[in-house]
Amino acid sequence: TGQGSAEGSTNNTTGQQTPNAEDSMTMDQHVSQQRGKDKGQKSPAPSKKSNISDSLVSLKHRKEKREQREQPWTEDTPEHKDLQWKIGNELKLNIDGYKDDIVGLRWKGEQLEEKAALTAHGFLKPPRVVLISSTVPKSKFLPLTVKDDHDVLVVSYDHQNDSFEKILGNIQSKLDSYCPGCKAKSLLMYIQGGPAHLYLKKNRVTTVPKLKKAGSADMVWFWQTLGGLMSKLDPDTTVIHILGCNVMGYPKYVGIDLFEHLQKLMKPNIVRFEAPLELSSQGNAVIDSYFDTNKYKLWKSQRYSNLDRVFGL
Repeated sequence: TGQGSAEGSTNNTTGQQTPNAEDSMTMDQHVSQQRGKDKGQKSPAPSKKSNISDSLVSLKHRKEKREQREQPWTEDTPEHKDLQWKIGNELKLNIDGYKDDIVGLRWKGEQLEEKAALTAHGFLKPPRVVLISSTVPKSKFLPLTVKDDHDVLVVSYDHQNDSFEKILGNIQSKLDSYCPGCKAKSLLMYIQGGPAHLYLKKNRVTTVPKLKKAGSADMVWFWQTLGGLMSKLDPDTTVIHILGCNVMGYPKYVGIDLFEHLQKLMKPNIVRFEAPLELSSQGNAVIDSYFDTNKYKLWKSQRYSNLDRVFGL
């Protein structure tokens, strides 16, 4: 009975363990299947529609890159004339640039020469020049009113007979007599004229339209050469004064165009033009820089009387 009871007990135990193993295997399979389902939900297989959409986006992007890419082989080859013009134009720009550099260097060299000349003769200052036309009433007495300063030089010329070359030659001679190699710091042109025009010589009126005409090359040359006789030391203060006429055309100031044109002709020399009214403060300052004020006023008031007796001649 004891053995049977033991066997029964053993059989009962075995019978209980067998179902537990099977249940364990069933649970593992269930968990495995559930995990498989979960994985399938997280990473679904790509659909055909999604693949087509991605391909279209990629194709569009590649097309845009191709369109943006430079394609020199599609550009038109320039014609021979166009290419020749382009090369010629670039060459001209380069040559003009070199010319400007050469002109600038020459101007600087002349400035140094002028400074050296004045230094060599005792550190002289650039002189002032008074140019007097014979058309000015009682012009032969005007030099007598000029300041008694060694640096104020007087040049008178014959309006009817003297050429542009002779006028410039006389100015150069006066400058050389003062100091060889020097230039004029300022120049007073006492001449006749009117609004926007100057009478330099007989039948030779300086106006902007005439300066632009082909037949006025000698008059253009005169003004350009005159600019070269002006001082390059402290060029912003170098000036040409005009007295004896209302060239500015006050109160309308029509002479400004003429002065601006003359300044351009004189480049690379830097020269300013001024034509103040004599009765203005600026006019008085200009007169005082060239003339003995009392003698000048006497000459001005007695211009149409017998000045020989006034000046003791």
